[in-house]
Amino acid sequence: MADEKIDFEGLEDFDYNNPPTGDIEAQKEEKTSMSESKGENEQPKGSWFGIFHLEYYQSFFDVTTNEVLHRIAAGIVPYPFNLASIVSSNPDLYGPFWICMTLVLTTALSGNISKFFSGSVKWDFHFHEVIVLLTCIYVYTICLPLGLWGLMVWRKVDGRYSLFQLLTVYGYSMSAFIPLTLLWLINIEALRWLLLIVAIALSGSVLTMSLWQTFRNETKNVSLIVMLFVVLLHAGIAIGFKFFYFRQISYSPVQPTTAGTVSTTLAIHSITNATNANALH
Repeated sequence: MADEKIDFEGLEDFDYNNPPTGDIEAQKEEKTSMSESKGENEQPKGSWFGIFHLEYYQSFFDVTTNEVLHRIAAGIVPYPFNLASIVSSNPDLYGPFWICMTLVLTTALSGNISKFFSGSVKWDFHFHEVIVLLTCIYVYTICLPLGLWGLMVWRKVDGRYSLFQLLTVYGYSMSAFIPLTLLWLINIEALRWLLLIVAIALSGSVLTMSLWQTFRNETKNVSLIVMLFVVLLHAGIAIGFKFFYFRQISYSPVQPTTAGTVSTTLAIHSITNATNANALH
């Protein structure tokens, strides 16, 4: 008896209020088997293999309505909000996806309504224009964040944003253009350009304030070039909306022909023929 050792393994997990029944050893083996199976199926949290699983992207759509509205406001008003700080802890793709889709719909709808009521040209709906607009917006809001993220990785920027944080920031920064496209229904060209400048200033400020937190530690030339590139490209996409769907159409209406004009033309033609006939004789 003195040489026997008492095995206390598993006593720390023993529930004295609800003692197990049946075969204790079998239950212990089943629990161990389940834990090992779970560990084999789950990938490490930081593993890049997770991108091939649907569960990896599910977290980027786990956002409340209040959070989305707050981020939309931060995407329109650069101060006192800071969009990058708001989305840093929980980036989402739900808001950016639907913001871009809404922008496509409002731009196409407002542009076609504007053309319909202008009366300057024969109105006709072109579905291919919607496809072009859809492609441009999504390519812009995906490729540019991808390029900036690659630049941050290449430059080894301290405190750089993740790719999904940049996608979130760019998606929400497009919010300012949605009311702009609706206000462009007002057929006053000077007002349209004024609204465009305001929207570019607001949305561009949101982007520069968000990105400056990361690039401010870089050299002055690199920081200024990146900020200027971001603003110019952002302004370019907005001006593209203007010329693609809301371009000013100038036309010269055909003047109606009156009976007096026809009579005068015929009289001149008759006199010319008579003069030519007399000259021959």
